[in-house]
Amino acid sequence: KFIFNYLNLGDLTCGVILLGVSLAVLVGCLVCLVKVLSSLLQGKLALAVQRGVNANVSGSPCLTGFLALGIGAVMTVLVQSSSVFTSAMTPLIAIGVISLERAYPLTLGSNLGTTTTAMLAALGAEGPNLRLSIQLALCHFLFNLTGILIFYPVPFMRFPIRMARALGRITARY
Repeated sequence: KFIFNYLNLGDLTCGVILLGVSLAVLVGCLVCLVKVLSSLLQGKLALAVQRGVNANVSGSPCLTGFLALGIGAVMTVLVQSSSVFTSAMTPLIAIGVISLERAYPLTLGSNLGTTTTAMLAALGAEGPNLRLSIQLALCHFLFNLTGILIFYPVPFMRFPIRMARALGRITARY
């Protein structure tokens, strides 16, 4: 039994209806989340959270981004989903609690942290599949690590931040 059992609709029609409903619910939830967070994070609380999240490491501010990278990886390991972590960050960025400069290393760390799920799944393989599954999980890890090493250490290579700002301006205009 399923929700469209008695409506005599085809699979494609049911899929399109469910896709539309799920996208509407997703957008509605994100809008509500932004409104709730905006009302909660006002005044002194907002300033305290912004200072804490966007603060630099004392003594060596250049390490702050790498610390954020590690935090993003650990948080993703804890929730076992980079999508959940980055989706939770989106409204915080929208209301200005997390800056784009801080969100970028958090997202990169999240991409690195999500490789632990693949590694754990690979360790569950048996026999001749164990070696192949670990190789594939390591490829996933090294691919993400290579992306971080290419785009993060050198500041002028952080063009995803500029692209995000441009897309944000376009979105705000329409």
